[in-house]
Amino acid sequence: MSANNKDARIMIPPINVIFRNLQNKSRVSVWLFDQVSARIEGTIIGFDEFMNLVLDDAVEVHLKKKTRKTLADYPSTVPILMSPRKKQKVSESSKAVVNGEGQKTLAKADNGLFVASAGTYERILYGVKGEWATTDTPAKVDSKEALPQLRMELIFSFPAHIGVIKAVAAGDRFLASGGVDEQIKLFDLGKRYEIGTLMEHQGTITTIEFYGKSHMITGGEDGLIIVWRTKDWESLVAMKGHKGRVNDIAVHPSGRLALSVSSDRTIRVWNLLTGRKASAYKIGREGLVIKWLADAKRYMILTDRELLIYEVASGTMIHSITLPGRIHAIRNVVDPRDPAKEYILCGAENKRLYIYNADTYDLITSPQLHENRLRAVDTVKVPHPTDSTASEALVTTASSDGKIRVWSLHGLLEAQTGASQPPSPLGEYDTGCRLTCMTSS
Repeated sequence: MSANNKDARIMIPPINVIFRNLQNKSRVSVWLFDQVSARIEGTIIGFDEFMNLVLDDAVEVHLKKKTRKTLADYPSTVPILMSPRKKQKVSESSKAVVNGEGQKTLAKADNGLFVASAGTYERILYGVKGEWATTDTPAKVDSKEALPQLRMELIFSFPAHIGVIKAVAAGDRFLASGGVDEQIKLFDLGKRYEIGTLMEHQGTITTIEFYGKSHMITGGEDGLIIVWRTKDWESLVAMKGHKGRVNDIAVHPSGRLALSVSSDRTIRVWNLLTGRKASAYKIGREGLVIKWLADAKRYMILTDRELLIYEVASGTMIHSITLPGRIHAIRNVVDPRDPAKEYILCGAENKRLYIYNADTYDLITSPQLHENRLRAVDTVKVPHPTDSTASEALVTTASSDGKIRVWSLHGLLEAQTGASQPPSPLGEYDTGCRLTCMTSS
């Protein structure tokens, strides 16, 4: 608009189109974006009035020359992921409803035993809670008696993004989702409201990982790995190094280092004390998923047709498992009944779940769990329905035809690979959409 007619009255088009460049250049926060959008979207205002609204809020929020904290502001002896955090109050005006009923839900919600949250091609984010349907039948933990059925109930479903959802993760009460729209959406599962949106990545969000209650790490197609503090969702550091898409991230249980795999066919080790790359290794193939095993002395990398096991001490591959087909998701789980036993779960294109012993790497069983390919696998530990002193490991699976199913780990271990009938799940929910990712918490 020229200087001669800038005072003309104009109709503001969809504000996200106007705000895009301004947001990237001046780092106007998503909070500011939402506030100004609410005040001017679809109304007729003057150009000067529009700019005054923007600048008034921008000066208040971002143009006070507030120094952004860098790694130098943190003691060199304290990891980024172990820095102290304080409680932060969130204003009620910034809380958006995610329960789909048009009402604010600020009281703690009933999320049952666990919540399975799933993203879809249709950009809808689903949340399904599971709880025991009955606990009347007593059962000893060491018995082979089947667990009671689970009652699966939808607690939220809404379009969280403007494109395909590529990653979801849960940490404590937080749920985060990322998609092709380059945005990370944040939600409070405990009270079921939207916290806000993070927009630092310049590409599709490919992976999200929480470290405890205090930090979140994200990776994207822009090759960046960003560490966020959950107290105020401040971006602590953006780590550069990969020359391609970041496929997955795994934070060491100590919080002092992280591993990442990328389309550039390398593993990179990140020092979270300094926020810098520690080392890089070529593996000659693209790593799709990377996970730490329970002893934190080994990690596994999923490639197109192999599962590679590496040892931290030597930095070398100690074992390779040739997979029977394309695998979409892997998880490791420790048996609550016997903590000395650990298993590796692999969800496959051929509808089967392959279960390996994490010590001997032998295949235990591979039951067919769905009628379509498995897109995601996760595990969650829940209290035993009749023994308050014991826990059970549940396995959640999601297929591309929209079904979320929940299984008993021990039920799967006892399943026969060549059985004519697949095992029966403890619970099931059909979203009716094409699922892309899932997390259980």
